[in-house]
Amino acid sequence: MFRIFAYTSSPLLVIGTHLFVYGTLRLEYDLPAARAIRELASYDGQGLARGVLYDLGNYPGAHFDPQATSWIYGQLFRLPLQPDQLLLDLDDYEGDAYRRYLIDVASWQGMLSAISYGLIRPSSAPVIASGDWYLAQTGRHKQKLS
Repeated sequence: MFRIFAYTSSPLLVIGTHLFVYGTLRLEYDLPAARAIRELASYDGQGLARGVLYDLGNYPGAHFDPQATSWIYGQLFRLPLQPDQLLLDLDDYEGDAYRRYLIDVASWQGMLSAISYGLIRPSSAPVIASGDWYLAQTGRHKQKLS
């Protein structure tokens, strides 16, 4: 069963031990926020979340929906024991159009609860039919990362 929970902005109420990233925070990108994740969290394989992925131009936006028939492809990172500052920095990076959510993610370990940043409301932007931002941007097949 898939669940999605609106997640509080308080970093002290972290329930998930993982972070799910699907766009410019993935391993393939070298932005400061992506580097911070790599430095403070450990890569834990690829994952899938139910929802719709939108092409917002220079970055994607996810609308997580446990009832969706489509999947969003991303990567999982195990959060550090004290993730507060990392999550606050990611809150700033993501901005006002995104909210922190606790979602279910399918992974090689089974279903995991993970924190991810999704759009507050669905977008009218084009849908990325593959559900994979990296593939949509590069046209490359997925690299084997795990």
